[in-house]
Amino acid sequence: MKDVTIVVGTVGQSIMRSEDDGKTWARIGPRHGFAYEASVRCIAMHPRQPNILFAGTEKGLYRSEDAGANWQFVDSALNSYYIWAFAIDPVNPEIMFAGSGTPTPPAIFRSTDGGKHWEKQPAEIAAECENVGTPRVTGIAVDPVEPKNIWMSLEVDGARHSSDGGKTWTLVEATGHKDIHNVAVTAGPPKTVFIMANREIYASTDNGATWKTLGMQTNIPWEYQRKETYLRVSPCILLTRRVSCWGLVTLRRDHRVPLRDPTTLGRAGSCCLCRWSRIPRSGLLARIPRIRTSFLPPADTAIFIAATPAASRGSSSGGS
Repeated sequence: MKDVTIVVGTVGQSIMRSEDDGKTWARIGPRHGFAYEASVRCIAMHPRQPNILFAGTEKGLYRSEDAGANWQFVDSALNSYYIWAFAIDPVNPEIMFAGSGTPTPPAIFRSTDGGKHWEKQPAEIAAECENVGTPRVTGIAVDPVEPKNIWMSLEVDGARHSSDGGKTWTLVEATGHKDIHNVAVTAGPPKTVFIMANREIYASTDNGATWKTLGMQTNIPWEYQRKETYLRVSPCILLTRRVSCWGLVTLRRDHRVPLRDPTTLGRAGSCCLCRWSRIPRSGLLARIPRIRTSFLPPADTAIFIAATPAASRGSSSGGS
């Protein structure tokens, strides 16, 4: 199998990049567009041009046109914001969304020209909150079937929904929680929206008109999930635990092990765990205390990487 390129965002150590399935790593520094101490909270890929990546940092937005080898600062209205979340419309990639937060003010921004220019959208978000002080946008999801529907999660200020492409936003009342860690939308059928609170997952198949809980505490052997990611190349929802800690978890394409009874977790996308081989945290990667987010350009394989509390995990045999 051909080696893939992995791009990892860290908190305070810039971007780490591997071109050989994670065997060796290079740290992206000033010669390639990033300060060595940069904090990268999110990385997103252009859905039609996989070599184009966007990275949200404490100083706004960066863009790469060569799969993360080199980066350019995007001078825009995002400059003074710490960008925590980023999403691209899969139907019209010229439309993009960026969410900011701790320690800068929380806000949601929209671009209609591929990220060149950004406008702040009129979403009501609390200026202060419990636990983290200033809220932050932890996730943005664009509906792949009805892209006018946009979902946003906030820590700690609940979830929001836009039905007009991000121009206006309303509070999602269903969960009763303010500590929301992420959102995801599966194409289905049936299309399903997932909202992840700190200890529960909520699912809706009618654009948020009604919601059901998925029993996180009884169906998932983790106490506190941190992220959920919809893998479009493999129709499942991947849950990860404590993404703000250290270590890596990878999931390869076309193989998943359902977590107990997947029907209890929604037909549109099953929550899943896979069996992994251990990837030692060696070389440059061993020095990184906190890995926040990661990404790689798709080829014949898709890998999702997230953090675990101890060591890196990887699969070289399709997740089996």
